[in-house]
Amino acid sequence: MRSDYHVSKSMMVFPILNWTDENIRDYLKMRAMRVAVNPLYERYGVSGCYWCPFYQKQIYERIIPLNPNLYDEFIDWEVRLNKPSVSGSIWLKDLKAQCLR
Repeated sequence: MRSDYHVSKSMMVFPILNWTDENIRDYLKMRAMRVAVNPLYERYGVSGCYWCPFYQKQIYERIIPLNPNLYDEFIDWEVRLNKPSVSGSIWLKDLKAQCLR
């Protein structure tokens, strides 16, 4: 919970922000809720944009071996801009090389 700076006297609450996959499965089971899981999430562990500067290194390490050329255009842009794109400090080209060894 944190203060909302845009609206005085308001609090922003994130009840499941730090839940793990296991926490979510347990909650759904406890409440007898059935939810269809996105197949992309089942395969990659994420279901958002396929490239995101906020993804952790581990997410790319799961995706690259399954789709080795998926990030080639982003790697080209990193080279052109001379800037790493993963969390602002990790090069996709290095992650790809590491994952495909």
